[in-house]
Amino acid sequence: MQRLSVISLVLVLSACSSSGGREGYEYALPLTAGGRLCVIQCQQAREFCEKQCDFGRNQCLHNMTRRALTAYEAYAKQQLRDGLMVNRNLEDFEHPERCEADTACIDECSDIYRGCYTGCGGKVVPAK
Repeated sequence: MQRLSVISLVLVLSACSSSGGREGYEYALPLTAGGRLCVIQCQQAREFCEKQCDFGRNQCLHNMTRRALTAYEAYAKQQLRDGLMVNRNLEDFEHPERCEADTACIDECSDIYRGCYTGCGGKVVPAK
């Protein structure tokens, strides 16, 4: 039974390690069971890091929408005071491109993951 658990763990880790190829790296699992368990912790830390990046992006979008609404309301009031038409809409004041995924944040998560992976005894090499 324990042997089956170890085999399952190796299969899961192999799947996790192959995800590194998407970023241009090849991953070789550590040879020890402890090293492989360590890699699981690295993966969890990477996922947490990426979620923090997503949280930052979502926070940026929320703040951008709030600022856009404030700016639009001020514009509309001024137009009406001046007897002018309100020709712009809320979307004209939004700039979601400023909140695009922070690639530096995601890259940092990947860098940390690669360092953690090698610290666990695994090998990380650039893909050919």
